[in-house]
Amino acid sequence: MKHSFFPVAVLPFRKSILMFLAMLAFLAADVDAQSAFDIFEHSSIFLQSERVTMQWKMTIHDAQGEKNRELQVFTTRNKGIDRMLVRITVPASLSGLKILRISSVGDASQTWLKTSRGVRRLAGSSGGEEKLFGSDFTIADLSAWNGATHTLERLVEQEAPDTWVIRATGADDVVRILTIVRESSLVASAKYLGIDGSVVRSYLVEEWASTGSDIYPKRVRMTDNMRKTWTVVEVLALNRTTPIPESLFNPASL
Repeated sequence: MKHSFFPVAVLPFRKSILMFLAMLAFLAADVDAQSAFDIFEHSSIFLQSERVTMQWKMTIHDAQGEKNRELQVFTTRNKGIDRMLVRITVPASLSGLKILRISSVGDASQTWLKTSRGVRRLAGSSGGEEKLFGSDFTIADLSAWNGATHTLERLVEQEAPDTWVIRATGADDVVRILTIVRESSLVASAKYLGIDGSVVRSYLVEEWASTGSDIYPKRVRMTDNMRKTWTVVEVLALNRTTPIPESLFNPASL
């Protein structure tokens, strides 16, 4: 006599197992397919931390030849607010030049420029597109990026196992193709596209270094293909332990 209980008992069990495995596969795929928004929000050109003080050597190459600058860069990140102050220390004739930028999550950034003629606030998107002391970097290049102000697409077909590739189109219609290191969320390279799709500017990390267990870009290059100029930044020193006074980020104290 054949018993019919075996198929009745096993089939629902098999179905449950298959559904469970399918759910695990879905969750794994969801974790692996990290959203373009999250990747972009956590990415940056330079090391992001609760506080960082850096000393830079900046070399600008243009039609007039080579110009050298040394800069101090102070950044803090606290309660969703990013603050950045950049000031020239060498040459002494330019030591009064400063740029302050404050960005809040979901809000537009605010930028102030200090020159020999005083302090002025840079209005709207022009603040971010201001050239950093005549270099090929803009202020927006160095700032924290707000994913809410961009249209984002993850270019999966261009990714490698250790990098993500993101296409980010800003409200100003500037398109960036960013290659981002997965482990550190640092940008390894970037292409800035013009209206016709041509590369008008490009960014590249030429040398990496480490501080503790974290890596950071030691030497980077920004090239302006339209102006035929380029700027190289080398990080001479980096400090994440020394407190940074809040008064440095007060526009009234510039």
